Amino acid sequence: MCDCEMPDYDDEEGEYLYDDKEVVADKSLVCCECSHPIGVGTIYKYIRGCWDGDWQVFATCLTCVALGDRFAKETDCCYPFGGLYDELIDSDFLCRDEDEIWIEQVSWLTILCQEPLKCEVVEATP
Repeated sequence: MCDCEMPDYDDEEGEYLYDDKEVVADKSLVCCECSHPIGVGTIYKYIRGCWDGDWQVFATCLTCVALGDRFAKETDCCYPFGGLYDELIDSDFLCRDEDEIWIEQVSWLTILCQEPLKCEVVEATP
């Protein structure tokens, strides 16, 4: 089971200082996971929270949201925002061949782009 830290807790309000929602981009953004653009008019996940007293905001494309959800299900663990691909590589779901080309190591994953690396889930969750 995962031991990731939850966002800070607001004693006065009695809730975690965290919010995520799907919104439509009103300006060009970059996904915090795959570093690919999120274009104007595109739906993405907006994440805002306070960790260790610092507020942070993240924009994640829906492809990476699905990938992160599948990663969490497969590993029974979460990943730090902005660290999904590091976790995928560390978990051996991805590896590089002798030509430095990324290769999928699981059947539910496919690589969309090599540089910057972008993957997607290709099968429904079992």
